[in-house]
Amino acid sequence: MKSIFFPMILFVFLFSCEGKKQKIVVETPKPDEDYLVTVNTSEGEMKLVLFDQTPNHKNNFLKLVANEFYHDLLFHRVINNFMIQGGDPKSKDADLETDLGNGDPGYTVPAEIRKGLFHYKGMLGAARKMDQENPKKASNGSQFYIVHGRTYNEEELGKMRVNYQKLYELFGELVKKPEYKNVASIYLKLQQEKNEKEMETLIYGTRDFIKKEFNEDVNLPLSAQEIENYGKIGGAPMLDGEYTIFGQVISGLEVIDKITSKAVNSKDRPTENVDMKMTLTLMKRTEITAKYGYKYP
Repeated sequence: MKSIFFPMILFVFLFSCEGKKQKIVVETPKPDEDYLVTVNTSEGEMKLVLFDQTPNHKNNFLKLVANEFYHDLLFHRVINNFMIQGGDPKSKDADLETDLGNGDPGYTVPAEIRKGLFHYKGMLGAARKMDQENPKKASNGSQFYIVHGRTYNEEELGKMRVNYQKLYELFGELVKKPEYKNVASIYLKLQQEKNEKEMETLIYGTRDFIKKEFNEDVNLPLSAQEIENYGKIGGAPMLDGEYTIFGQVISGLEVIDKITSKAVNSKDRPTENVDMKMTLTLMKRTEITAKYGYKYP
């Protein structure tokens, strides 16, 4: 997919919608302007900004919203304390028995995973296929999620900020050493019992020994901001570095709470449909900051 930029005062999007080509003319924002995305749902209204750090995802999402792609689609996957997901074109007018989550507009968007963007509550991310099918972590062309999450303390975050591939490799070398044969025997016993939780705890607990024996630190750094935000705002830190974050809810966080409180079936689909409509509003960036408190980087 070609990246979409803003080379003129106006740019034209040609997009196929329900088999009909529509010519959509969208005003190019000036440097001091930005688009505010309004998401109307059956549970209330959310306002979003899209990040300049992820231009391909931003432009793609603007294109879809401008062409009313998301009108009457559903939030088809809802997991309390995790996220709400929507944007599957197959969800429009889908009955409750329809299997959803595999639809797309016919293309993917290359990953734009940026340092400094974290999965705090209200962050907008791009859904994608798993690494086995999608090693480059390319995003689905239309499906997105909004983080609900929960709060995490520093110890919990620390367990998620570990290079587990390196940890497992070095643990294997550690237990070969005679002085750690007791650790090896405990691990073997847990393995025979298929006690995966205790196996993971044991491996995690050998980090200091690994650092001592191999001079390797498997811990990844945690910033003070991460610790504070995940502790107060909450989110889904296990997704960091794995999915593209390209926007943020700046008004209407309570709508996420309402949606995640709904009853769902065995496939995490709400038993009562939660639909959406999206519109764009061009505003001064200073006005967005003054009205919604969002500070541009």
